[in-house]
Amino acid sequence: MRKLGALRRTVLLVVVVLIFAILMGVSLWRIQGLQRTLSQPIPENILWAASQLELEMKATILALDAVFLVDEDRLAGETVESLSEDLQLQYDILWSRVSLFQSGTLREAVRDTPEAGATVDAIADLLVAFDPAIAQLPDVDEGRLTALLNELSVLADSVRSLTVTALHTDRKQRRSLREDAERAVYYGALAGLGMMLFGALLVVGLVRSERKLRKSLEVANEARIEAEKATAAKSAFLAMMSHELRTPMNGVLGALGLVSESKLGEQQRSLVDVARG
Repeated sequence: MRKLGALRRTVLLVVVVLIFAILMGVSLWRIQGLQRTLSQPIPENILWAASQLELEMKATILALDAVFLVDEDRLAGETVESLSEDLQLQYDILWSRVSLFQSGTLREAVRDTPEAGATVDAIADLLVAFDPAIAQLPDVDEGRLTALLNELSVLADSVRSLTVTALHTDRKQRRSLREDAERAVYYGALAGLGMMLFGALLVVGLVRSERKLRKSLEVANEARIEAEKATAAKSAFLAMMSHELRTPMNGVLGALGLVSESKLGEQQRSLVDVARG
């Protein structure tokens, strides 16, 4: 029964250690996941990219408005050529912002929301369609610029929705990161507490084993002392008995020796010789 109880305690201890080792492994795995998520480069942040796209969209619309407003009374000192260059530059910047959503993790994030993906695709198609007209500035049909302005104005609200969606996505990601961090801390704390408990149980087990060993040594020492006492008593008893027997026997042997020296018959001498051994 004692062996069975010790085996059960050992198995239970091993199971507890495995459980807390698994918790520690899960905690480390979540921490590594957080590190990988936080190591993503800033340009891949969807909120930053969406807000930049919205700003550059508005800047492009303003640049188109400026081209239509050029006259001596309303924009003194401005020329069609300089405004056209500004519009071309702004158009290229807008292209660069749209291209951010056409590759990498931003593309994957946008494709997760059909409306956002449709908005980005519509802007990209629009820029492709009007790219030849922008390249011909300032010698371009005003109707083409007007159509581009109208199309961009219509898509501006969709871009705003994209920014709002990105904001919600960013908040969701931050909340997910916070929850992952809290879970990692929770699992780590639980694993640490378990290891402390295991250490305490180990110390208690060692103390109990040490006490049992000390008690066993005390019992063995007492048994050794009792055995030594018994051996000494046996030796003393044998010595005493040897002395008590040897003294009278010496007298008997001496008397037999005297008797053997006297005149004895043949049969009597034979009996004396037998008695003397």
